[in-house]
Amino acid sequence: AAETIALGVKNVIITGVSFEPTKLGICVCDGKSIIYHFEDKLEMSCHGTGDVYASVFTGKLISGMSALESGKAAAVFTRNAMLNTPAEHNYGVNFESILGELTL
Repeated sequence: AAETIALGVKNVIITGVSFEPTKLGICVCDGKSIIYHFEDKLEMSCHGTGDVYASVFTGKLISGMSALESGKAAAVFTRNAMLNTPAEHNYGVNFESILGELTL
């Protein structure tokens, strides 16, 4: 992250960070500090979670949230979308019916 910050990038966001088997989260580095946010790890995976995360993160960031708050919001929404996805729905994460959460 330090090398990327040195190139002029304001923030580095790393997803899929884990230091223990039951937690999964993000790391946000602004060149001065490193901040982590973790959620309980789900025992499932869904296609498209990276796209959902990146979309929510970008939307929140351009609306004025900090990188950390945008990262947290994206992590929570992506997790909620996964919880909203039936096990037999194996072709993508089911986020459409919870889009209203993004306006809260």
